[in-house]
Amino acid sequence: MTAPIPAIPFKARRVSVRREVDAPIGLLEERIHRPGSCRLFLRTAAHAHFEPGHLDTEIRLGPLRRHYAASWTSRPGGVEWAAGTSSGAVRMSRLSTDRTLVEVELVWQPDNPIHAALARADVARRRIASELERLSAVVESEAAEERLGCLVA
Repeated sequence: MTAPIPAIPFKARRVSVRREVDAPIGLLEERIHRPGSCRLFLRTAAHAHFEPGHLDTEIRLGPLRRHYAASWTSRPGGVEWAAGTSSGAVRMSRLSTDRTLVEVELVWQPDNPIHAALARADVARRRIASELERLSAVVESEAAEERLGCLVA
């Protein structure tokens, strides 16, 4: 009879993505703190329940489904969160009156061979970059509408 093979822990992953956005920091802060706006970053989320300081959702990535619960803290200039196998932050810094640097950092621990393979393929970094691109487009559009509104009024 053979002894069970002990589980080999997978290497923790750190992903960091930065993007300059043509919008004032105030507009970004308002957008990111708006209830439910996390969906811009959680395009893969289904059945998400947002409560003050808590997120409970199902993450879908292709055929994979995973329950995800996290606590989060909103601060001026960003949001931070922590869950069982991951943590992260979205930080914003003013570059000028109408330009903001947005940084997203994610630290996570793959807990099975599929997640480890996704980590090696750099799927998380690409997904975060894509979501940050979407957020940028939405906020830049809102900023342009605000500027036009001032001209029309």
